[in-house]
Amino acid sequence: MTGIQFYNFLRLVYNLNGQPLFGNYSFREWILKPDGTYSFQFNGNHPLKSVPKNWIVDAKDAKNAGERINRNWFNNFYNAHNFNDCRASIAIWLLDNHD
Repeated sequence: MTGIQFYNFLRLVYNLNGQPLFGNYSFREWILKPDGTYSFQFNGNHPLKSVPKNWIVDAKDAKNAGERINRNWFNNFYNAHNFNDCRASIAIWLLDNHD
């Protein structure tokens, strides 16, 4: 499935506050962003955070193209430094567990 299809799939699967992810992380809700997209909001060790739509779509499309999706991929793709963010962990987990 494409990145957009994967995003839409996740929107259908995750629809109840409290759905378990891994560890002490759980789904919270889909939150509307100013650009009109929805981000995957979750809670866990940190204050509420959310994975943006473009991270989910881009990572899935890259995985489909044979790229290994890990923290380094997020560093390189988004030109970030020290990308040590639980949002990446959640995005990677979603890809690995719903492939």
